[in-house]
Amino acid sequence: MLYAYPIVLVRDDNGTFLVTCPDLPEVTTFAENQADARVRARDAIEEAIAARIARREDVPTPSLREGPLSAPLSEQTMLKATLWREMRAAGLRKADLARRLGWSGPQVNRLFDLNHASRLAQFDAAFGALGLNVTPDIVMEPSDELASLPLQALVQSRNGPMDVWNELVRRHKIAQEANTIVLCSMYQRPEKAKALTGAHLDGIETSRAELRAIRDAMDQFLDRYFPARKRGGER
Repeated sequence: MLYAYPIVLVRDDNGTFLVTCPDLPEVTTFAENQADARVRARDAIEEAIAARIARREDVPTPSLREGPLSAPLSEQTMLKATLWREMRAAGLRKADLARRLGWSGPQVNRLFDLNHASRLAQFDAAFGALGLNVTPDIVMEPSDELASLPLQALVQSRNGPMDVWNELVRRHKIAQEANTIVLCSMYQRPEKAKALTGAHLDGIETSRAELRAIRDAMDQFLDRYFPARKRGGER
């Protein structure tokens, strides 16, 4: 399920568009076209949400779901904003949530830091401390825009890094499952293996090649955003 904020485009005299968000009046940006507007608006909206959390202000629920004139949130931003709203609705502060979870202050602060990738297990624990169990219902499906991109175009996409990474992880999981299915196709029953055919070998090699391509793309993505990182085996 995609959670998105509505955006409004107004053409400027120079041919670009002024982009605003009715739900977040402080959001203002410019774009060349509608697709560019969605990307730029999402970045501006996430900055606005981060600023509201830093100022301990309310973050409004999006008034519009995914559509052509909307800016979808990354999964992490959506979860953090939802948790922030629920905590404030319960009349709690970060310190109260920390006590309920038995966590330190910095651990709770990271839950609301949009630049920090929190684990789903941490969100589950935090929502559970508020008496909620909502993360399974609000995890996003892949966006059509990213799902349709070839691997190299995906890695170089101007979409949010978290969205691109989530799409790479989704494809990797699908490729792993396909690889398992191909390997299992060699067996009629667990105790009786079929003779390997050319089709079996071609299928195995194809699925392995897909996995390698996705892993290479993931490495390229990490090199793009974390150029100083060291991969296994490098010194």
